[in-house]
Order: sequence, then structure tokens, then C-alpha cells
Amino acid sequence: MPKTAVTRITHSCHLIETGGRTFLTDPWFSTRPGYYQGEPIAIGIPDLPRLDGVLISHEHYDHCDLDAFAAYRDRTVPLFVAGTVVAAARKHGFTNVTALAPWQEAEVGGVTITANPAEHGVYEVTFVLRAGSDAVYFAGDTLLIPELAEIPERLGHISVALLPTNGLHIRPADDMQVIRIEL
Repeated sequence: MPKTAVTRITHSCHLIETGGRTFLTDPWFSTRPGYYQGEPIAIGIPDLPRLDGVLISHEHYDHCDLDAFAAYRDRTVPLFVAGTVVAAARKHGFTNVTALAPWQEAEVGGVTITANPAEHGVYEVTFVLRAGSDAVYFAGDTLLIPELAEIPERLGHISVALLPTNGLHIRPADDMQVIRIEL
């Protein structure tokens, strides 16, 4: 039996089972005009298992669909979020909301959650979940930035990395790709 398992729900929404705990990343369970996951949603909110925590990397709708996720049966589930998500999560009735800045940690039942640096069009953090020797890196939508090299230096071996692939059926204004160039 594996110690860590990941189930893809859609885009950056995953179930991560590690250390006997279950976490949801970047909840996205609805569609809007202009936004479509590009794939069916694999698990609906009523079918989610009991969650030990929810990680939200940033407030973009396709990562922080709190309108839909508010239907989850337990609004006391711990949410670990980028600081810009706190007010919206509380507005949607979630009562156990913790903002984590890069390199800050929290613990849930023997699983350590560490926020890490990120860069995106809005404030974002990424996360590492560590349970024993297993570590899962969840990258949200971050671009590749030099600070990401610090993650294994500070936190050790990463067993699984969930990385952005821009698989959405959406394009920014004028159909432009999002890139970062450093000179």
C-alpha cells in the first residue's frame, strides 16, 4: 500500500493522501463563461472524502472556487492559503483559515505543510506537504523562478511534484501567452 497517493480532479485541483491524511489543493468545481477545465471534473464536492486540510495557492477563480466549494459538508476544515485568500474564505463561511507566507509552516496530524515562494500575476504561494520521508510539492500556477531552487535545499527530497501545465481552455487578452524573460 503506497504511503502517498495523488488523485487529479482537474487543472490544479488534486487530492493528496499522505501520512494518513487527505488534502485538497486549489478547489475548482464549477465553470464560467470563458473558463472550462478542458476535461471532466473527476470528483464532485458531494463525493469528496473527509478532508484534513485544503491548500489554496492564490485567489484566481480556477484555483479558489469558493462559491462552489462552500457546499463542502464541513466548513471547519482547515484551509491553508495565500494571505490574499483569507477574507474571501471567511466570507464563504470557512472558520479555520490560516495564511502562510513563504517558508512558514503548519502541521496537521503529523503532516508538515510549508509554504514556498511563487510568482504569478497575483500574490501566490506554493506548498510542500511532508509526511516522514514522503514530500509532495504543489506548484499552483507559479512561473519558474530562481527561488524554487531553495525548496530542496531547505526542505530536502521531493518525492512528487505537481507542476502547472497551462492546460486550461482560456487565453489572456489578445490571445497572448504568459512568459517571463530575465535579462
